[in-house]
Amino acid sequence: MKIKSIVKNVISGLLFVAVSFLVTGCGFFSPNTQQEVEDYVKAHVPEPASVVRMEKVDTNQGKEYRYIFKSDLRDLEFDAFSAKEIGGLGNYGMSQFYSLAVADYYKEKMRDTLSACPNSGMHNDRDAKKVSMDMYMKDEADAREIAKTIAECNVIISDQWNYTPGVEITDRNICGMGFRIHLFPKANSEEIRYTLNGKDDEETIYNELIAALP
Repeated sequence: MKIKSIVKNVISGLLFVAVSFLVTGCGFFSPNTQQEVEDYVKAHVPEPASVVRMEKVDTNQGKEYRYIFKSDLRDLEFDAFSAKEIGGLGNYGMSQFYSLAVADYYKEKMRDTLSACPNSGMHNDRDAKKVSMDMYMKDEADAREIAKTIAECNVIISDQWNYTPGVEITDRNICGMGFRIHLFPKANSEEIRYTLNGKDDEETIYNELIAALP
């Protein structure tokens, strides 16, 4: 009987806590505060940034809270969210999309360089809404042209070290952006990947590319 009484008291206590959360809107089931989101971004983003505005967005999971951050060092904005976790118990979690914003930032800076390359997916569509990171290669002449273009893009992206000194640009939490190089006339349009690192020069890239040719 004593054990049953203890179990009953524990269950009652848990129910009281759960009801308190629901009634007061505090804690686990409430959106994260702006300060919590700012602290989260500070802990996960290597570049100083400040909130410029907040938007409430209706989703299938309920309301989510979008915080738009702007870098304190340059004209770069990225999103952070407080939203209900999919498959959760109604609890809120946080996420941030700094690396995606950094990738888009540098893709725009690469637009002219890529559009000038005859092997680039951007060559015939300079004003495309999204900057293509596709290249097409069939011989050593193509490899040379592509290597030259990618080396120029490495110079462009090396600018990231001005804002996050000492980090690896290849880190997906920083940028992790690269090219898909489609090989022709290989079967099934085989492709290789090259991740921009801000370091490799034209000759280094060229040697890597010709090694992949049939």
